[in-house]
Amino acid sequence: MIERLDGYKKALEEAGVSVNANLIRFGNHDSVSQRALRHGVMYHHAMDVLSNYDITAIFSGNNLATLGVFSYIKEANIQVPKDISFITFDDSSWLTMTTPALSAVTQNPEKMGRVTAKLVLERLLEPQSAEKKTFQIVRISTQLILRGSV
Repeated sequence: MIERLDGYKKALEEAGVSVNANLIRFGNHDSVSQRALRHGVMYHHAMDVLSNYDITAIFSGNNLATLGVFSYIKEANIQVPKDISFITFDDSSWLTMTTPALSAVTQNPEKMGRVTAKLVLERLLEPQSAEKKTFQIVRISTQLILRGSV
């Protein structure tokens, strides 16, 4: 999430828009059911932001947050994309079942799994060299899927 936030801030700065920390919200990391997420922390954050700030778009950091944000938008009769544009990170099949379908940044879970398995197998098959290897970060590209919400 920190990298997603850094990317958000960088995009704003590159566009000449100042970062308003009041508009950046996080969940509380509690493990709750999807039913509870519909009216949880992110629902209330969406209510606050959309009621108190003049914004034109929302970027939700993951599918779990999207449940709460989208629930508030629907219950408040806010029209997407007429009243507000909405993009989320993490694509999911349910995003195509909303009206309108929600745009998303999608990851490649199959490739993530293959790369992870390869790295784990390398360490298991060569334990002596694994101890000498340092921590590594592997970046796998994402893709923006534009649907009806922008």
